[in-house]
Amino acid sequence: MNLFFANIGSRDILLNGNKIIPSRTEGEKIYNSLQEYKSEIQFPILNPALKYIFDQDVNNIDQMVIFVTDQSDKQFKSGDTIYFGKIIKQILPKIFKSKIKKISLQVLQDEVNYYDSMFSYYRNYFNEIQYADVDKVFVLATGGIPACNMGLIFHSIDYYQDKVISLYVSEKTRKIIKINMGKQLFDHFYKKAMQNYLASYDYPAITTFKQSDKNIAFLAQAAQHRLNFNFDTALQCLHNYRSLSGNAGFTTLKLHLENLLNGDRSSLIIELLNNIRVKINRKEYVDVVGRLFRLEEAVLGHFVEQDLKISVNRDKKEGFKKFEQGVKKYPALENSLKKIRISGEPLDYKTPNRETLRAILQFLHKENPCNDKYRQIADLCNRLKPFSELRNNSILAHGFKGVSSKDFENLNPSQLLSGMEFLFEFDIKTLGFEKINIRIKEILLT
Repeated sequence: MNLFFANIGSRDILLNGNKIIPSRTEGEKIYNSLQEYKSEIQFPILNPALKYIFDQDVNNIDQMVIFVTDQSDKQFKSGDTIYFGKIIKQILPKIFKSKIKKISLQVLQDEVNYYDSMFSYYRNYFNEIQYADVDKVFVLATGGIPACNMGLIFHSIDYYQDKVISLYVSEKTRKIIKINMGKQLFDHFYKKAMQNYLASYDYPAITTFKQSDKNIAFLAQAAQHRLNFNFDTALQCLHNYRSLSGNAGFTTLKLHLENLLNGDRSSLIIELLNNIRVKINRKEYVDVVGRLFRLEEAVLGHFVEQDLKISVNRDKKEGFKKFEQGVKKYPALENSLKKIRISGEPLDYKTPNRETLRAILQFLHKENPCNDKYRQIADLCNRLKPFSELRNNSILAHGFKGVSSKDFENLNPSQLLSGMEFLFEFDIKTLGFEKINIRIKEILLT
């Protein structure tokens, strides 16, 4: 479907080449004797505009909407174009035969010179109309009142975006000038929206933006799948980007995703740290406490594997048998774990849960008092305890209590994460989401 919108002004109809003044009373006179005057009527703006459109391989205008004035204020009534609209509706289809399928009039009644009023009017108009399967939208910005033209152009672009083709007709030469305002406005709003989405890591909004560049869409999809720990799909999206763009970049990120798929614990912790930072930025606090709970277990497990060479991974067939066997290789550690009671019950140290891993850390710290690393790990894990309590009362565990920024006021999770990064000597920024964001910004600037 092709649409055409125009504001009708006092210069839109001429009689034998002369302006019709005053437009209301003289327009009414002509309209009432249309058979007498029709051969003398010219459309100096509409006619060349429509000829130009039909010369551009546009077969027809399915709906032509013209905005006319019919004001209640007597001071302005003489300049109303209501009868110009009625004349156009009667004569124009006959000139262009079947190319214009339907013409409808929209009547502006008051405050047509006020920009605020017309801005609201056209916003409401475009919000209410519903045309399906629109291909092209032609907007004529020559006749009519400046406030009306501003409202019409802006809201047609806002509603139909890059489908809008704005036209200007030179009244002296009848030359058609195609105005790129629509594309410029759309590009401006699009880039601004993308910048806002990137600032909040709102990748779904980027991928669902129908005008998004495919390269941008693939990168945003890769980032979103990473946030959901869907690493195989993230890797495929990154591959799609590299194939489409011919860009062999993101090699480090590609290797990182492959390491994640292979279960590399250091890579998983780096990914979890990056993920938590994004969740903090997005103020998704329930997700933050859930991930911090998982982070403690992952960090403790990392050091047990690294320092004691004890596997904390669960085997599909044997469960945690390797962990149990690993503990038995250290008799002093096993004896220490046997003595521990949790709520009066013996510690089940055959499973690498948080209590068991914390107990192992305490043992390592006691056996190696000069090793400051174990003290730092213990301190960081102790600072995670309040987050565990928030998690336990939330929808993620045993309750329905919400988690808000107020709960985080004195806990400072970002500082805690920085401590983790320093302790691990991780350069997480190299593998963070900012690399993708920067590349998307670069594409937007091209």
